[in-house]
Amino acid sequence: MTSRFAFILPLIIVALVACPSNTATKKNGVPLRFPRGGTVHAALVSETLGQSGPGDPTLDPSREYISEAFELLRCCLVRTLYGYSGRPTAEGGADLRPDLATGPPTVSADGLTWTVHIRSGLHYAPPLQDQEIVAQDFVTALKRVARVTPQDAGDYATYYSVIQGFDAYARRKADTISGVATPDPHTLVLTVVERVGDLADRFAMAATAPIPTLKSNPTAEFGVATGHDAGYGSYLIATGPYMIAGSEALTPGAPVKEQKPAIGLLPKAKIIRLVRNPSWDPATDDLRPAYPDRIDVQIVPSVEDIQKGIDRGTVDVMMFGGPPIDEPLDQFHRYQADPSLGRTYVFSRDSIRYATMNLAVPPFDDIHVRKAANFVVDKTAYIKAFGGPLSGSPPSHIVLDSLEGNQLVNYNPYRSSGRDEALAQAKREMRLSKYDSNKDGLCDAAACRDVLALAFGRPAAIDAARSIAHDLGLIGIKVHVIPTDGQTFFQKITQPKLRIPLGLAPAWSHDFLNASNFITPLFASPDVSGTFTVPGGAAGACCDYSLVGASAASLKGWGYHVTHVPSADDRIHQCLRLVGRPQLQCWTGLDQYLTEEIVPWIPLILENAIVTVPARVTNISFDQFTGMPSLDQVVMSSSSAPSAS
Repeated sequence: MTSRFAFILPLIIVALVACPSNTATKKNGVPLRFPRGGTVHAALVSETLGQSGPGDPTLDPSREYISEAFELLRCCLVRTLYGYSGRPTAEGGADLRPDLATGPPTVSADGLTWTVHIRSGLHYAPPLQDQEIVAQDFVTALKRVARVTPQDAGDYATYYSVIQGFDAYARRKADTISGVATPDPHTLVLTVVERVGDLADRFAMAATAPIPTLKSNPTAEFGVATGHDAGYGSYLIATGPYMIAGSEALTPGAPVKEQKPAIGLLPKAKIIRLVRNPSWDPATDDLRPAYPDRIDVQIVPSVEDIQKGIDRGTVDVMMFGGPPIDEPLDQFHRYQADPSLGRTYVFSRDSIRYATMNLAVPPFDDIHVRKAANFVVDKTAYIKAFGGPLSGSPPSHIVLDSLEGNQLVNYNPYRSSGRDEALAQAKREMRLSKYDSNKDGLCDAAACRDVLALAFGRPAAIDAARSIAHDLGLIGIKVHVIPTDGQTFFQKITQPKLRIPLGLAPAWSHDFLNASNFITPLFASPDVSGTFTVPGGAAGACCDYSLVGASAASLKGWGYHVTHVPSADDRIHQCLRLVGRPQLQCWTGLDQYLTEEIVPWIPLILENAIVTVPARVTNISFDQFTGMPSLDQVVMSSSSAPSAS
């Protein structure tokens, strides 16, 4: 994908066969690379979908909060105001583009009013094929996010609390969201309480997909989703190129207890069947080629079951959101050795794993110690212990490249030519610290003698954590690794009063492709309670484990002797106020500032996604937004003939 991922380059997904000569199928007058048609058989592991209970695949846009669901919604079932193309970053897959919007939003001079114009003449899937998608339908979706989502694991409401009146409506202190207006059926006006330049990005989330008004009861709060708080997916009226099989028989408007779910999505059916939405017009959709006529998704007990299905010809695509260390790689190696079986691909899946250093705990309150740690930790050794070269690549800075337009792929302030030079650079930094009294490059203060490091994960992850401890020992920091389970790790690392020096090694990704969704929850200042607040209501405040920006009062309340730590708050606020390219540049500069001037982390590994497909798959793409294969872009050899539809 980039020069920094050199060992991945030969594996980037491209068309696997020459474009078929039959190009009669067109999109916006341009021949598609492949004609549409055929059926794709995908599979996912049970208990990944559905927040209402294990194995209950709700596919409810307001409630699903995992990658597999994100992909099924993005590729296939719903359209949003803005979205992504289902491609890798290097192919524009991280670029926000209009979907149901006619173009970019118009933002007022003060940055507080956003106006979005919506495509006209677009209709819902059957049985509401005669009902046009209008601006009010987005208001309905926002209302449902405000009042239904907070009960669930995925709290989308955090993203939209910046809209004026959203929180008041969510708390049932108002009957409407005052900051949302629909001056005409195809115009949506959003008023925010403070400038946030990523508002359009937040409307790429499936939770904001339009929900049709209930014609028999236009005042129904959540439109056709009214009464389906426990799971709307089985009753979902699609806007994307596909709909759930049997959706045409849905009866929105009938008493809820009498409504029967679509037969293509039943909790115990063990299959999700998507068929073409006859209301979808490919000429209006620049993001989804929608090659297959049908997509069948099996729900199976394990990754091994999916791999067996690929081997025996019953599965074409694995939908798996975990890192490659969690899936057996035997099949990958077999297919790599024998291309007649199929093909293998490796992508950066936009998940970075890191060591978090507490900036208020000696010796990590000294920036030179933190820089020395970044020089001395051998990321290659960490990756080898963690899962091997296939598990990921060594990151050179903090923020994901996809969130910065790949602008920093060659940036590496801790670069060295080998282990000897890395150790020399680390010792050079240590000599500048207050914890090296004799300036020999080794920490000789008491603070370095028994440094507690919490670690979690499977045995290989603990081994990898111990490799970090070994490396820090080379500069005099004697680390004591305490293995924990994941629940214990996060219970403790999120309590500043416990004063934990090192955390090894949490991971962070994104919900949408804007660096606000990464930098803000990780580095905005914590308040004294230990629950973290985010400027502008930006996404997912929770995780400033390094205590970047903690106030003197907070530090004192938590029992720290250190009275000051670096802050990124002013820069975060500056970036949040910008829109478009200026915001992207601002986040990129802030990444460099964090990496060199604050140094809260040791970035350890950019995790990979492993994709193995049988030989009959002739085209596939990777969706940088969801971290999944793009199901609408899968082409099977059997679909080389023109589709009957």
